[in-house]
Amino acid sequence: MQPPTLVCDSAKESVFRLLKRFARRSPHYPYCEKDGYKSKIFRNSGLCSDREEELRMPSDQQPVEPQEFRVWTFYHVHRAYKAITPRFVRDFLALLLFQVSPDVPESLTSAWRSANLSAVFTIASCLTFIVCLLVPGAWCAMTGTFTGSDPSRLYFWHDRVNLLNYAVLCPLYVGFGAVLIAAIIQGWAELSRMTGSAESQPRPVRDYRTMFLLFLIIFMVALFGNAQFMAENMDPTIYHLNYWFIDHVRPDGSRVIGALGFYYGLLNFCLLFFSLLIAAAFISEFRLLFQVAESLDRLSQKEAVSTELLRSRLKTFTQAYLAGKLAVASYMANALVWKTAQVRHSTNLLIYGGALTLIGVVFLSIPRYYVELQWLRLRAARAGTDVKAPEYEDLRLVEVDFVRGSWKPRIVAGFVDAVMIGGFITSFWL
Repeated sequence: MQPPTLVCDSAKESVFRLLKRFARRSPHYPYCEKDGYKSKIFRNSGLCSDREEELRMPSDQQPVEPQEFRVWTFYHVHRAYKAITPRFVRDFLALLLFQVSPDVPESLTSAWRSANLSAVFTIASCLTFIVCLLVPGAWCAMTGTFTGSDPSRLYFWHDRVNLLNYAVLCPLYVGFGAVLIAAIIQGWAELSRMTGSAESQPRPVRDYRTMFLLFLIIFMVALFGNAQFMAENMDPTIYHLNYWFIDHVRPDGSRVIGALGFYYGLLNFCLLFFSLLIAAAFISEFRLLFQVAESLDRLSQKEAVSTELLRSRLKTFTQAYLAGKLAVASYMANALVWKTAQVRHSTNLLIYGGALTLIGVVFLSIPRYYVELQWLRLRAARAGTDVKAPEYEDLRLVEVDFVRGSWKPRIVAGFVDAVMIGGFITSFWL
């Protein structure tokens, strides 16, 4: 079996002879005789994916060869690679380099719109579990701070507070926070149409300025908040023991962090930044729900609006509301666990507890109450004075698709309000 002769100029002759010599000796040489044709297998990826296409050419026809030197060199190196390297090696490299990454969506927003809430929760919580628990645990095992007998150090395996946070609570609030963001994005177009805004209108420039300012504020708050948090970890009056992320202690008693300490600080910055993004997303939903409530009268003049129709259109808000309740409950558990680790309550902990109290007790339910009150007033105005006033109606769905199946948001929210939020007020502040 002889390959077709390629026309090479004198500058390329020696390089090509060497490549051709290796190619002829290989059992994976890509030319074969078939039905009077010379057939060459071209794989659709540069490192050979699973699909193949045959490019047939007559026996007496010379293959087209690039004339630009660098392209010519790549062409023959690529041919030699395919001829010399066994197929299973090429398939493994293709899988490792190209097929492990997902397809890139049109935009990040479109990816959130079509995302399954169960998949969003699973991916977010698993990633948090890995970067918060497994990576620090392996790092501590390599640096010798995973476990030990030094009475002045709190080793990773003995740090019950952070183990509980990183194994359970952080994956929960990050997972439910990601679900909240996904539900808000998925229902944004429907709720915007209820307000009468045209979806096809171009976004005004002021919206981009507002978005930039919002991200700048979130970034700066997370930056300064994390700096204050790391400074508190260096304070022996707040934390008596030297934590596992402390590299060493100087003779004067000041603590010094190493690479693991910087990772710990970056990790907490990311958690705080994402938490602020969750709050900003719900604030956006808060504003949009107020616009929906103000537009109910106009909407009822254009089409027949009923309680069941509103419940159906507010489905994504119900999902976001439920995710917000569960995320706040996880944050409150995180604050209570964090409180037990401090000898003297830090400024960050008090601010954290105050924000959770305001959001969980007051802020989270205001959009729902406002829409329901506006709907009650509209129905009362329709009924007139001669008819008995209509009853107050809950616009949350009785059952809604959520993480891992259907949930009953009214029962879950009532339980969270009574047990978790009520218990937080008494346990944290009293």
